[in-house]
Amino acid sequence: MALQAESGTDEQFIAKLQSLKGLRRQTQSLFDLKSQILVTNETLEVKQNLLEEMTSERRRLVKEKRMMMDMIQAIQRDIETMTEGENSLQTECRNLEQSLRNLRDNEYEPLQEKVNAARASNGLERLPNMQQELDAQMASFWRFFLFQTTPTLISMLPTVQ
Repeated sequence: MALQAESGTDEQFIAKLQSLKGLRRQTQSLFDLKSQILVTNETLEVKQNLLEEMTSERRRLVKEKRMMMDMIQAIQRDIETMTEGENSLQTECRNLEQSLRNLRDNEYEPLQEKVNAARASNGLERLPNMQQELDAQMASFWRFFLFQTTPTLISMLPTVQ
C-alpha cells in the first residue's frame, strides 16, 4: 500500500507537472498574443495616421485641381470672347476697306480729276493726290518721332570709357 500511495503521489506530481507545463505554454502564448496585439495596434495607429494624412493631401489636391479647372475655364471663356472680338473686328475691317475703296475709286478720284481739270482750265496748280498727302503726313510723323525720342535713345546708348 505504501507503494501505491507513493505511486499515487508520483502520478499526482507528474499530472501537476504536466498541468504546470500546459499553464506555462498558455502563459507564453498569452504573452506572445499580447505582444502581437501591441505591435498590431501600434502598426494600426501608424497606418491610420498615414491614411488621415493621405486623405487630407488628396482633398487638398482635389481642391487645387478644382481651382485650376476654374481658372482654365475662365481662360477658355476669355479666349472665346477674344475670338468673337477678333472675328467682329475682321468683319468691320473688311467692310471699312471695301467702303474706303468705294469712296476712293467711285467718289474721291473722279471728283479730284474733275477739280484738277477745272483748276487747270483756270490756270491753277493741280491738287496733290491722296498718296502724296499720306507720304507727307508719314514723313512729318517720323520727323516728330525722331525729334522727340532721339535724346532718350541717345541717353540709352552705352558710354565709351
